[in-house]
Amino acid sequence: MGCECCRLGYRAQTGFLRRFSKFYQISTRTHLLAWSASGRKSPPLICHSLGRSEEVSANYFHCCVARTPPFLYFSAAANSHGPIAIIKHLKLDIELENAYGKTRTPEFLAINPCHTAPCLEFGGDDGAIWESCAIMRYLCVNNKGGEELYPANPILRAKVDMVMDWRQTGLYPCLPDIAYMVFGMPVTDEGAKKSFAKLIEEVFPILVDVYLKDTPFCYSEKATIADLAIAPTLTFLKARKNFWAKVPAAVKEYHTRVLEAFPDTADNFKMLDDMCTGYDGDGAHLEP
Repeated sequence: MGCECCRLGYRAQTGFLRRFSKFYQISTRTHLLAWSASGRKSPPLICHSLGRSEEVSANYFHCCVARTPPFLYFSAAANSHGPIAIIKHLKLDIELENAYGKTRTPEFLAINPCHTAPCLEFGGDDGAIWESCAIMRYLCVNNKGGEELYPANPILRAKVDMVMDWRQTGLYPCLPDIAYMVFGMPVTDEGAKKSFAKLIEEVFPILVDVYLKDTPFCYSEKATIADLAIAPTLTFLKARKNFWAKVPAAVKEYHTRVLEAFPDTADNFKMLDDMCTGYDGDGAHLEP
């Protein structure tokens, strides 16, 4: 059947699959496997990396690349949104691969023993990296246009890094008890109330009165990876309707401003928004 990179190269077969994938957020590679399993004739292949060619119809695009591109394994959760937004904003040749149901498989654990998504797989001896902030930094540092999202000015870059570290240690620990029930994980109402109180009393004042004091984005006139680290996570608060109602207007406006700065990622943002606003299980109507 040839190599996987060659399978992905056939425009005639994959044109509609790419359009289909855009809505369902599943990679073309996955659809080609489904295509094969459906009983329809698999596309003829030419495989340069195997050193031989198989008969190929003139209607198909010949892939001449002997390696697969990097893959970003992602989930519906907010941590994946920043890397996805960068890939789409910079138009990078990195395929998106839905990690749902795969992170505990032996194949995935072999590249990422922490079994987390997002995960950027390079292939070969280069392995992979995970943790969303590390992935975002890598994508910006190593691709044209990345300085727009991760400023080269050393002081501003240090401030962006500082905000991203604060996101990990100050903001994000408040979110699991508030929202992780949307993923079927155990949470407590008491923990949710305590976490939301910390957001209101400590976290949001730092965000609004320090990081956003003089600029529409964190220390910047334009959105950076610091904002991509923060804003998508705020969507989680919508899982508890009465909590979201009490989020300060300035925080809600910031949330909207950042997401609107990356229109190519709107479908991913909406996926999580729909999950959270559509949640109606235990705790959905809890008062903070």
